[in-house]
Amino acid sequence: MQLFNTKVIPSSLDILWQSPQMPVDSALQGMLVLSTPFPENSEEATVLQKMMQACKLGDNNYFLKIMEADERLSLTRYCNGTIPPVVLLLGINPRQLGINAQFILNACNPFLGSTFIPSLDLGHIAYDKDLKRTLWEQGLKPMFAQK
Repeated sequence: MQLFNTKVIPSSLDILWQSPQMPVDSALQGMLVLSTPFPENSEEATVLQKMMQACKLGDNNYFLKIMEADERLSLTRYCNGTIPPVVLLLGINPRQLGINAQFILNACNPFLGSTFIPSLDLGHIAYDKDLKRTLWEQGLKPMFAQK
């Protein structure tokens, strides 16, 4: 006997129930960077490196996860329940992370006890000086410049 004959969660969202683990300590004290793919040794890679240097984050203080455009990931499961203090989204839609919230672009957005900073992908940031300046002044500088 079947009680329910309806799909509550589509199979495309089943990934949010799986338990991928962040390959570094989930108590990361710096920043988790979630980005769309970009070529190695490109202008985009250089911009990301300069952003981390401006934030005074060494390789041990941030973790970069590359996500495909159609990839979905449960952020709380990925971070083993402890989301880092700052999450930088570079071209990643919060819905890809199982988050149904509206964030202000290039600004600090407090959510789940962390600060989310959504922006466009590195390709746009690398070639748009106004976008790069706005991301720094409204998003990254308030979180890292005083430290």
